[in-house]
Amino acid sequence: MTLTAPSHLRGPIRRSDPRWGERLAWIIQHNDARHRQSDMAAALGIRQASLSLIMTKAGIHKPHAAPRARAMCRHGLRLGRMVEMFDALPVDLRSDLAREAADLRGTIADAIAARLAPPKTGSGAANG
Repeated sequence: MTLTAPSHLRGPIRRSDPRWGERLAWIIQHNDARHRQSDMAAALGIRQASLSLIMTKAGIHKPHAAPRARAMCRHGLRLGRMVEMFDALPVDLRSDLAREAADLRGTIADAIAARLAPPKTGSGAANG
């Protein structure tokens, strides 16, 4: 999806300009919709660094990574979108993963990562 900002919000705008508040509302709206900063900056016709500075000064934070992405990083795996991968699995495998996640007291992403990650051995490992 291509973002398009209203023309009066594009380009450099100083804080003293009355349009500043409207631009900030536009940024908040699209940040909450989880659009990327690079896409928002392109729509506003400003650099990404400028948008990041605007957001930081206004106290707007980037959305945090989804739990499934954190699980993949925790286990040291780099995969595509977990939702698409999970939806492509057979139903019986999805049920197995749900049971494993309950046993691990984690998420389904943790169960997938545990299956894919090599067992940790040596110093500092749970089994070593």
